[in-house]
Amino acid sequence: EPQEMIEASKQAKEFRNAYPSRFSKTSDVYLLMISLEAEALLRARIERRDADTSYRVGEIKQHRDTLSYAVRKSSMQSGTRAAAYLALGLFQRDERRSDKEARHRNAREDKSKDELARYEEIELYMRSLDLLPSASAHCYIAECRLEEGYDNEARAHIKQALSISPEHALAKKLAVQTNSM
Repeated sequence: EPQEMIEASKQAKEFRNAYPSRFSKTSDVYLLMISLEAEALLRARIERRDADTSYRVGEIKQHRDTLSYAVRKSSMQSGTRAAAYLALGLFQRDERRSDKEARHRNAREDKSKDELARYEEIELYMRSLDLLPSASAHCYIAECRLEEGYDNEARAHIKQALSISPEHALAKKLAVQTNSM
């Protein structure tokens, strides 16, 4: 799965760079491609933390402010804004996990900081769902809920994800992991 995500991010980047108005960094298509590229890279990084993936994530992070702009702009299509919220949620997760790892290395656990960051991450996914229900958003919320130990709530989101997209790879993986199938 991580290699497929890397390939998907490359395709999104190629499309974004080939898009005629790539200099119009506020167009729906351009912002959608950034969102999809970021989501693919950040999902890949969850599965594997190699140097190449980390480098690619570092490159895409420069677009975080652009995505923040997209979610605030009400003239953007709801699908574009929903995709931007998903990407921003995954940026939040990546940051939260990196901070947690750094605190762990320094033997300074701060559970409240991690909980607040996870809450903010879930809020981004919920905003995405408000705009456009998606299996991915439900899966990302389920992953957060599993981290918190809220297995029943996670299972409910997994079931919603599977009802939206029965063949969604992450939903199926989470369903097996939580015995939700």
